[in-house]
Amino acid sequence: MTAYIFPAEQLSLFLQMKTAGYSTAQIGKYHYFSDISEGDLQQWIAAIAIDHFQELPDPFAVPWQRTEYSEYLKTRGLLKAYLQDLHTRFEKGQCAVVKPAPVSPEDHPDGYAGLKTVEYMRKHSQNQPMFLISSFPGPHTPFDAPGEYAGMFHPDDMTLSPNVPEACEL
Repeated sequence: MTAYIFPAEQLSLFLQMKTAGYSTAQIGKYHYFSDISEGDLQQWIAAIAIDHFQELPDPFAVPWQRTEYSEYLKTRGLLKAYLQDLHTRFEKGQCAVVKPAPVSPEDHPDGYAGLKTVEYMRKHSQNQPMFLISSFPGPHTPFDAPGEYAGMFHPDDMTLSPNVPEACEL
């Protein structure tokens, strides 16, 4: 997150699209602000002309924030395993631990972002054009490809760019 808040009075792409007759939506992970009240957030979203806004948390925020994603994991009986995995990664360093996610591709933060995006698109009226930005948490720490994706490439077969710090070696 950032302490800088995009000025609502500044021209935004959302406002331009809204003015052109589009419904506007943003779903996923964003870094708009760090500490803003719910009321101020709703006011800011309306001011920059976003009709539907659904921010998904950074994976490392799940232990400290009660979010719709953590509730989703809880209802599926996955929250405890997900939190334990994050704890282990945090304890050992975000970059140093490269291992599969404890959840399926569908339950992974990227899968969840995709699910929410598709849900919104299906519900959207076909009588109005839609402008939608969907943002996924990965590739981003934790490096936790889910399910079959975790084993697609063996770390020993990977050549890392020279600018990758040694602490992040696979």
